[in-house]
Amino acid sequence: FFSPRSRLHVFSLCRPSPTMEGKSITPFQNFFAGWFAAGAARTVACPFEITKVQLQTDDDARGVVATVKRMYQKEGWAGFYKGNIVGIIRIPLYSYSQLLSIKVLMAVCEPFFGPDVTGPPWAIMNLGGVLATIFTAPLDTVKTKLQVTPGLDNSAYQCPCCFVRDCLKRAWACASDTVAKGGWAALFAGLLPSVLAHVPQGLTRMCVQTQLPKLLGSDLSEISHTEAFVLGCLSLAVAEAVWLPLDAVRRRSQKGDPQAQDGVGTGIRAMQRKRGIAGLWSGVSANALRVLPYNATLVASYEMLTSLFVQI
Repeated sequence: FFSPRSRLHVFSLCRPSPTMEGKSITPFQNFFAGWFAAGAARTVACPFEITKVQLQTDDDARGVVATVKRMYQKEGWAGFYKGNIVGIIRIPLYSYSQLLSIKVLMAVCEPFFGPDVTGPPWAIMNLGGVLATIFTAPLDTVKTKLQVTPGLDNSAYQCPCCFVRDCLKRAWACASDTVAKGGWAALFAGLLPSVLAHVPQGLTRMCVQTQLPKLLGSDLSEISHTEAFVLGCLSLAVAEAVWLPLDAVRRRSQKGDPQAQDGVGTGIRAMQRKRGIAGLWSGVSANALRVLPYNATLVASYEMLTSLFVQI
């Protein structure tokens, strides 16, 4: 389960890699390869994510280039990796809570399935994702708070280990401060827009993945690995772009914006009054730039490690 083909929607169209055919790796090796690949992908794409979050939560931010320059001048390279450690920790917790949720739901709903069902239906897959989102919401909140909080100075870090240690300390301090000020419920800020966006995003991805090949005159089962990768990236970028306003409300609510915390509708109206209709899609260009390096790193890292494990 813990592999890019199930962890990320890009690979729902990919066929098994030739290097894996007829051979197997242990569950621990698959776990390590999946976690390493997803962590490497998050690290590569983290500057784009930080830029997107800054554009969504800072009403004074204007444009990707200007935001990147301002962040680099204030915090250096360290500012582009705030909250990344928390995101990496969240990866296995999200994936395996989703797996457990799907298994339980499949067991409960098995009497209602027909004999031809060989895997989890789309609805159960998305419901499992919703439950995993709820379970890991505190980590997501802490990650966002770290991303929008200035104060890092890369000159203070003599080595990467010092940076990681400081990030872990900041994460614990952020979580403790959040609970002290708003109680445990504060760690679940922005949960409603996260849940509301999950199912329509999955539906949008599925529509793009199934309908675009038909419009181009191709059969979905006959596309190549490269075409599947491009189609997966495109469907992911389109789905996230369409429902980006909900993501913006989530980020602002996690940051502590009182209007966003009053409700999804209130948060969207407040953003529209401050920044106009286009402001609801702030960060869409940074998000689109993030998709390709994230997925490319994910593919390369996972295939490299699994091939290595097969050979040794």
